[in-house]
Amino acid sequence: MSTATELLGGTPTPVAVHTGGRTLHIGARSVPVHGPSLRDPRLHLSAVVATVLVLGIAWMDFDISVAQILLSVAVCGTLEAALVLRRIGALIWPASAMQTATSTVLILRVTGWNRDSLWSLDHWYLYVGVSVAGVLTKHLIRVGGRHIFNPSNVALVAAFLVLGSDRIEPLVLWWAPLRAPMLIAYAAIIVGGVLIDRRLHLLEMAAVCWLVLATGIGLLALQGHTITTSWSFAPVSGGHFWVTVMASPEILLFCFFMVTDPKTVPAARHARLRFAAIVGTASVLLAAPWGTEFGTKVGVLGGLVVGSIARPLIERWTTNTPRPERRRAALRFVVPAAAVTMVAASIVALGRGSVAVTTAQPVVDIARPAEVSFIPVPTIDREVAGVSARLATPDGARELGATLARNLEIEAEAQAQGNASILEAVDHGDRLAAQQERIRAVRTADTRTIVTYRFDTLHLSVVFPGGAQSGANAGLTVTGSVTESVIDRAGRIVRTSERPLDTTFAMREVQPGRWFITNELPPTGAHS
Repeated sequence: MSTATELLGGTPTPVAVHTGGRTLHIGARSVPVHGPSLRDPRLHLSAVVATVLVLGIAWMDFDISVAQILLSVAVCGTLEAALVLRRIGALIWPASAMQTATSTVLILRVTGWNRDSLWSLDHWYLYVGVSVAGVLTKHLIRVGGRHIFNPSNVALVAAFLVLGSDRIEPLVLWWAPLRAPMLIAYAAIIVGGVLIDRRLHLLEMAAVCWLVLATGIGLLALQGHTITTSWSFAPVSGGHFWVTVMASPEILLFCFFMVTDPKTVPAARHARLRFAAIVGTASVLLAAPWGTEFGTKVGVLGGLVVGSIARPLIERWTTNTPRPERRRAALRFVVPAAAVTMVAASIVALGRGSVAVTTAQPVVDIARPAEVSFIPVPTIDREVAGVSARLATPDGARELGATLARNLEIEAEAQAQGNASILEAVDHGDRLAAQQERIRAVRTADTRTIVTYRFDTLHLSVVFPGGAQSGANAGLTVTGSVTESVIDRAGRIVRTSERPLDTTFAMREVQPGRWFITNELPPTGAHS
């Protein structure tokens, strides 16, 4: 999100640079010094980002420290000042690099890390490394004297794709409940975005990008496209999916500040509008195949990378060339346009494919309600209430424990019958694959092992087996015992053994009202 800010080196809109006639003397060398100006839009944007960061750290549980922010800003500012000094022989206030750093740390999060101190330096190298990579793209990837990519955008997309969601992830789609701090953050983003983009004559671009995104995401929503999120046990689909994405402060930041970076957009008005439309279309197409919050956001961010690569073609297409040449240029876009149309038509299929859930027709009674009476009353982590008010109650948590017990019974039936299709009624994701493989492995064997469970204690927490933005799961940490019975082909028990049980079962509401086991994890250590 280096934003409506990358103005160093000339832009469509001039920016005043305060010099004050200052000169720094280094030995016999005189170095001009150019300081910041209060009229610089980069400072205005910095005020917006700083407001959001302060609100986030103080009231919205942003898992980022002041030390990580300041270190990233200091390193990037020093690096750019040195590079510019070497290139043009002047010391210039590194507003662009500092903005790249703050934009990066606003979006970037370390998976599973929880801030324990405002001055924690944990994982500082990730924040500094991605920020520095963004600054370097400005100086190393240039065409015609201009850098191609929005620095923080391309660095973030590359980092997410290379490191993956198990190490880093974007800021969550929803930051906090809609209370005073969140309302102030919305006001800062919207008011600041309108004022800054209007001054730079880029407000139309932001509006076009948002409208194209809204249309594309709407098409996905109409087809029931579903994603998992870090803040809901249940899938987010349909109208809820559309509102979640399009009203997200992240999308507003993307449209107001990231797409409208003056240094990386076309100069002509019509070219800018085409650029914004292409970015919006590419973002939808890249987000459509994903069924996770992580993939959706990386897809949206990736749309700007695609648009930046296409920018020279967009500019060439909209130059004031004679009509015959313009026609020939238009013909050169026929094939790409046709390809884009075909891909757009496949959004529905991509959206559906991301959330397909097979419903089995097992030969067991999955409709039989789980018995709650024999389930111990679980202890519950406080963060469960932020994801599900129902599960945060003893009755709700106990019902989930009974559902887990019933699902495990059905798993045992599937093992006894050697019927892997039964598992599709109670298992999902990694758990389903592991249990199906277990049945296939013993299909030709003379014996099978049936596993049954006894629960002594239960503890309910929020777990993220595939990284936070692959979806929040209810984690039921169970102690008790496991009985393994080996049966022969005639169904006779050959031998029985018992061992202690201490594990965490991850569960998600994959279908409305239907909780599936998604994974088995080491115990959380929080149960009593």
